[in-house]
Amino acid sequence: MCKVTEMVLDNRIVNVADIKHKYINNIVDSAKKCSFIDKIILFGSSIDERCTEDSDIDLAIFGNQTKYKCLNSKEYRQFAENLYSFDDFSQSYDLLYFKTGNTYSGLIINDINNGEVLYVREDD
Repeated sequence: MCKVTEMVLDNRIVNVADIKHKYINNIVDSAKKCSFIDKIILFGSSIDERCTEDSDIDLAIFGNQTKYKCLNSKEYRQFAENLYSFDDFSQSYDLLYFKTGNTYSGLIINDINNGEVLYVREDD
C-alpha cells in the first residue's frame, strides 16, 4: 500500500500515489514531445491508497488524430517507448486512447472523469 500525496505538474496540483511520482514526471515530459497528445488523465489505483509497487499505471490519452493514425505514428510510438523503457522497464501501463472532441460513455469513462489530469497541451 502507499500514501497519496500532492504533486505539482505545470502549475496544477494532482494527487498521486507517492511510489508513482517519478513515473508521472516521465509521462508528462514524454507527452510534451508528442504533438498528437492533447491531454492525459491518470485513473485507477495510482490515485488511491490501494496502489502497490506492482500496480500498473492507467492512462487515458486524448489526442487530435484518429486512433489508427496516432497509434501508428512515429511520435506516439516514441512516447510509449519512453514510458515503458523508463526505469529499466520496471513499470507496466494501461494506455487507453480517445479522440479529442468525441463523446464516450461507460463505466471506464466514469473512472476517467474522476481521475487526475496530468497533462494538457498548451496552445503555442
